[in-house]
Amino acid sequence: LETMTRNIRTGTAYDCNSLGDCAAGTSFTFLPSGGGAAITYARGTQAGPGGMTVGTLTENGTTVLTDPSVNITALTFYASGTRNTDNPPNDYRQPYVTIIVTGEVYPGPGKPPQSFTVQTGAAMRGTDL
Repeated sequence: LETMTRNIRTGTAYDCNSLGDCAAGTSFTFLPSGGGAAITYARGTQAGPGGMTVGTLTENGTTVLTDPSVNITALTFYASGTRNTDNPPNDYRQPYVTIIVTGEVYPGPGKPPQSFTVQTGAAMRGTDL
């Protein structure tokens, strides 16, 4: 999650669910600092403990960012301030995204999963005002 927020914070052209601003989006796309192709964070799946399928955090739909012992059950993005002077109507707010991750961790054989919810936010370092 820290890597995601650092990359988002230094990126540009925020886009949530292909809508720009959004409430309760399931994916978030931005352009990384230094150029390159857009990066999209979303929820995916992978094989977890005992062969079961678990939810994961993914980058561009292919790179899994979570350990198989972690099952992501919900990933939600809230974005605001994504419109700038080059993309009317202007909002004159600094782009900001809130990320909420809900899931459970499997601590080991014979132990029950432990639930968690983590929330973090990132404001774009550069300005788009």
